[in-house]
Order: sequence, then structure tokens, then C-alpha cells
Amino acid sequence: VECGRRHLVALLRGTSAAETTVTGGGAETATAGKRAKFSIEARDTQGDKMDAGGDRFDALLFTDDGDCHLNVEVDDNMDGSYSGSYTATKAGAAMLWVTLGAVPIHGSPFRVAVHPAAVSSKASEASALFSSGSGCHEVGEVASVWVRCRDIHGNATAAPKTGEAGEVSVSARIEPKEGAKITVKVTSEVEKDGRLRFFFSPDVVGSLEVRVTVGGVELATSPIEASVVPGAVDPSKCFAEGPGLEGAKCGDGASFDVVLRDRFGNPALDV
Repeated sequence: VECGRRHLVALLRGTSAAETTVTGGGAETATAGKRAKFSIEARDTQGDKMDAGGDRFDALLFTDDGDCHLNVEVDDNMDGSYSGSYTATKAGAAMLWVTLGAVPIHGSPFRVAVHPAAVSSKASEASALFSSGSGCHEVGEVASVWVRCRDIHGNATAAPKTGEAGEVSVSARIEPKEGAKITVKVTSEVEKDGRLRFFFSPDVVGSLEVRVTVGGVELATSPIEASVVPGAVDPSKCFAEGPGLEGAKCGDGASFDVVLRDRFGNPALDV
């Protein structure tokens, strides 16, 4: 009390960017196409939690290569906390910047790992390599079909294991065409670059189709067609036939045929 008057002093607290914190999975990891969330807890210069809203927080998400960015939504809960969320579509490393009045808050920027979504049949691709060029393969040689698995956003995904129960499975099967009788065993492995490789070795000539499915849905680049042609002549599989092998008269012509076969017994091409 001074000069008969009472003076009231109001202590006003302000939010400090250096003391404000962020929690929640969205500040660490995200999945392409799914909403990632995090929380901002406003604090004053003493580190005490603010109990009212009204602050202007801004947030941006940038990829490490700077190729894409998006604005992040920040909602004021009016109690000193703020809810942030975003939906990333590009997988890879990203940086989440959270600022208060253009000043980064404590820990900002936050390194976020954006993981690809589940593998998609619409975005995945299949390609093949045959021994005798495009669409032609020699019997007995190994043919390869590669599948680049991608999510719906075009991000490369890890190849799921084939033949196992799970969210998504990738498979390849061989179907004969035009009455051909082709039965082959298809095996698979994961390449170092993440592609899934199917390989098979047909031992019967004919036309075939390689059908590749992801989660039971055939890829847009499937089926892949090929013609299996005979291999090199194998003398041990060749034989001769005809009347000339049974006998002949002096002065008369005698004839017989030599039937050429490859090592699998398929009729071989003429040499």
C-alpha cells in the first residue's frame, strides 16, 4: 500500500520456444499414406507448462533431398497443448520443423523415418530375362523374372517372403499355352537391390506365360509370354530309323532318317 492506494501486480508468462517440447510417434516415424500425429506442449522460460492456448506454432516436413515438403496441421487445444498431424507420401528420411514465431522449438528439427506402405499390385512391376532374347528361351537354361515391389505411392518396398501367411504375398506361376505340356518348379530369392527374383528352368519346349501376382492380384505387367525352344543337339539322345537300316540290295538306293534330339529328348533344330 502506497499513498493510501493498493497496487496489484500481474505477472504475465510467455511461451518459450527453447523450453517447448514435442512428443508422439509422428515426430519420429511415419508410414506413407497414413496420418502421423504428435503433440506440442507449450512451456514458459522456467520450463513450466502453459495452461492456455493462443500461441502460433508452424510446422513443415521436408525430405532430406528437399524434393518434397508439406504443411503440417497444428490445432490449438486451448490448454497449452497443441495437436500436430501430417500425411507423408514419400518414403525415406525427413525433417520435421516446428517453430514458434519463426524460432525452432526445443529439439527442432526432428528426424523422421517415413516407411513405405504395404506393397501394391497396381504399382509393382515385373520384368523377365530369357536366354535367347525377348520372349524366347532355350530349354534347360535358367529364366529369371524380377519383381520390383512398390507401394501405392510408388515407393520401393522390401520384397515380402513368398508362400508365407501375412499381409501381402508375391507369387509367380507358369502356365502353358496352346496345349503345351510344361511343368516347372519356380523358386525365388531376394536380390541385394531389394527386388524379388523368381527363376525356373523348363525342360519341355512350348509356349508359356509367367503370371505374377501381389496379394492375389495380377500385376499390370503380367503375364509375360515366352516360347521355349529346343537346346543344342545331344548325340546321346539322337537315333536313326528307316528301312535302310534293315537291309538293301546291291545297286538299289537305301534310305534312313536321323532324328535329332536335345539333352531332354525334345526334337532339336536341324544342323
